[in-house]
Amino acid sequence: TLFYHNFLPFHAALPLHIVILYMTYRLVQQRRVHVLLALSIALLCLLHIVSAVMILLVLSVLICLYAVRGDCGGTAWMLLRSWGFSVLIGLGLAAVYLVPALTTLHLVIPNQWYEPPYIDWRNSFTLPTISAYLFGMRWFSVQWVIGLSLLFPSLLAAFYFMRFRSDAHSVECRTMSAYLLVFSWVAWFFGTEFSWVLWRHVEFVQKIQFPYRFLFLLSASAMPALFLAVPDTRARAWRIWLWPLLAAAVLWALTAVYAVKVMDEGESPAFDPVTLDSPHGAPPMAYFVTRDRGPEWYRYMEGGGLVAEAERKGMQVETVAEQSQDRTWLVEARRPESLVLPLYAFPAWTVAVDGRVLETDIDSATGLIVVPVATGSQTIRVAWTGLVQERIGLWITLLTSILVGAMLVLRK
Repeated sequence: TLFYHNFLPFHAALPLHIVILYMTYRLVQQRRVHVLLALSIALLCLLHIVSAVMILLVLSVLICLYAVRGDCGGTAWMLLRSWGFSVLIGLGLAAVYLVPALTTLHLVIPNQWYEPPYIDWRNSFTLPTISAYLFGMRWFSVQWVIGLSLLFPSLLAAFYFMRFRSDAHSVECRTMSAYLLVFSWVAWFFGTEFSWVLWRHVEFVQKIQFPYRFLFLLSASAMPALFLAVPDTRARAWRIWLWPLLAAAVLWALTAVYAVKVMDEGESPAFDPVTLDSPHGAPPMAYFVTRDRGPEWYRYMEGGGLVAEAERKGMQVETVAEQSQDRTWLVEARRPESLVLPLYAFPAWTVAVDGRVLETDIDSATGLIVVPVATGSQTIRVAWTGLVQERIGLWITLLTSILVGAMLVLRK
């Protein structure tokens, strides 16, 4: 239920979040670069950038907190260095995707996902009070119902951890519980109104879109922290385990209430063409088109496309090859003219006329590619050759892979 609608992209990332949590815990204990942690970070970045940003943000704060603790002593720098290199290796392995994804937003129109009313972080905090009064509330059942169901075990885990500090208990369990508690409360900070100043002034944080998304991280840490904090005291086992079991019952009960509400009143997350064509009432697919798209592109297609365009200009056109990344037309023109092709202008396209690469223009009315055509018969080929950013990302990934291979060989 937690992954319903806006949480849907996160559910596949949950196993990687758990692996990253555990491997970072091992890094804190051993203070050395972990290849498995780097690989997990890379896979998470390839799977879902937003959830990767969230867990790396929280874990980075956690690592800094551990580094400034008194018992770290001279190993603080070693801890920071190990974490930093592990993250950099992971990002390097995912560079084949990250570099073009993060450096080419200027080529499309992503504004819809970062501007009200579609996205407004001010009404999306977990357990909102003042912000709800000033800006309203986006999603009560997530912000309060699920928020409370995770707040209870977080508070109870902190209570047990402090209350039974002196009791005989597994050192490993207490250490792991402390680690998960710090992680949970850092996630609470980012997801609640306590981080308002950060959301207000740091544009990078706003890219996460909704503060309540940090509940996803808490769903992987709050309950494990609680059960690890419970001491192994058999004489009073029933009293000690009563509250954790009650916390689990409350979590399931609130989740069940939410599920019933969805089934009774809500709508299932439909992915039909109508939903995809107009998400949140926005212009159709506004965040997936090129920035140069003109207002008349649909008239070009409705009016007959390339064939009609050629006939209006006294040309004859024949499609020789038509694939998703490679298209070829045979054009015969009576006089020099320009021809609008049925492809959005984008730097990754390479246009060649009779084998000679040309610099093309953009039709301002449609945003489509404009090719100059000479008198006579000629072949126009448009091939997807990729962006410079794609090639840079590929080289970074290859070099990082070689580095990881060398590290594994040297360790053996």
